Amino acid sequence: MKFFSRIKYISFLFVFFALLVPGFLRLFFFVFEPYKIPSESMMPTLLKGDHIWVRRIAYGIKLPPLTGHFFKNEGPSRGDVVVFTMPGTSDLDYVKRVMGIPGDRIAVTNGVVFINGFRVDGPVIKTERAFAGDVCTAELSAASKAQVPDEMEPLPYAKRHGQHVVKLEMLPSGHKYFAQYDKQRAHADTLEITVPADSYFVMGDNRDSSSDSRQWGFVPRKNIAGQATSIWLSINHDRLNCAGPLGKKDGGPSALRWYRFFRSIY
Repeated sequence: MKFFSRIKYISFLFVFFALLVPGFLRLFFFVFEPYKIPSESMMPTLLKGDHIWVRRIAYGIKLPPLTGHFFKNEGPSRGDVVVFTMPGTSDLDYVKRVMGIPGDRIAVTNGVVFINGFRVDGPVIKTERAFAGDVCTAELSAASKAQVPDEMEPLPYAKRHGQHVVKLEMLPSGHKYFAQYDKQRAHADTLEITVPADSYFVMGDNRDSSSDSRQWGFVPRKNIAGQATSIWLSINHDRLNCAGPLGKKDGGPSALRWYRFFRSIY
């Protein structure tokens, strides 16, 4: 009798976990969605080859086949990194940083962004290569290390890093993030606009290599899929000579960037 009781108990556990695990996975992927970074428009925050989690319920709940939110909570805040469908398309996803929320007055003068008169700017971050030829990690100078929050290190190197100036910018809310600018560009762009209701003004952190709201306008809230929260995988597809924070090389083309795993997105 004890033998049959154990069989029943084991069978119960098997059925329980057989139902529990798929249910958990369905719930997880209802809340989070994986997304692969396809371009360099968000460097140095996100690198091409980063795989991120997007929190789908950050701003509400969408139920297919509805295009808008079935349930809404507060919309994106300035500084949030969001994934959205390109306005005017049905299947082209972009990832950008929210710079303006409904009602904001956005001005861009000589490459400098102003939000309701607040100048979005910050100190230049001085970095050095972790080793000769390294293009993936950056060691901060003593002055820059004192300015950069610990959780935002290490700052990743990117291709053609020497052509860019990296700044630690701050928004009116105090939110900090990295942005990079091309040293060779004159920054002659000029823009002044007010963000309409239920829309957002977005920009790439790689300011001079990003197609964003400066070119094609605002992102309707209904187009936003969710908030990018963290990196869960990062692959060096570009055959770069990379190292982690301790100087250990990634191991060649298409290798894993271990030092970027499980990093939060700021």
